[in-house]
Amino acid sequence: MDVPAAGAAPHILIATYPVAVATADQYRELCVELGPALAAFPGLRSKTWLASPELRRFGGIYEFESKRSFDAFVSSELFAILRGHPAIGPMEACDFAVDVVAGRMAARPEQRTEEIR
Repeated sequence: MDVPAAGAAPHILIATYPVAVATADQYRELCVELGPALAAFPGLRSKTWLASPELRRFGGIYEFESKRSFDAFVSSELFAILRGHPAIGPMEACDFAVDVVAGRMAARPEQRTEEIR
């Protein structure tokens, strides 16, 4: 099985933060405000929005095409704006390499793109 070249495998950012807005609707308005800029960011495959209104904690799971795309995002003006947004409290963020080989082993047979050896 071929293993992707260094930096070519997907990369994940998980960020969580408290928000300083009063309601879930206000948080959704913030998401609508920031969504288009996120959608347009090169190399960002997807963002899954996370919400725990009871804990007043929100966040996202960001999937990037590569570590290079992730690095570009976390050093971007957009990420600086997110971290400094007045409605977003101190952000906790961790990044993860995607283990493509292990992922293939856990995939359903119909989802596998190649034979696992």
